[in-house]
Amino acid sequence: MEKVIPFVPVGLLCALTRPDLSTAVSHFLVLAASRFCHSVVYLMPIPSAKTSFSATVQPCASLFVASHTLPFLQ
Repeated sequence: MEKVIPFVPVGLLCALTRPDLSTAVSHFLVLAASRFCHSVVYLMPIPSAKTSFSATVQPCASLFVASHTLPFLQ
């Protein structure tokens, strides 16, 4: 949850600024895929390095969405 909460306001701002549809869909798909992969990796007996790698993708997706959203807010 700690990684989902920052993405919610960024995602809402992104949706309200009407970005390019293919860009927005790709960002949201990366987010969903990273959450799914993190859940699967978390449940399996895999070393923590792989778990942390899958958990790093979502903040990156949040930053990419924010970087594409902020120019539209000005």
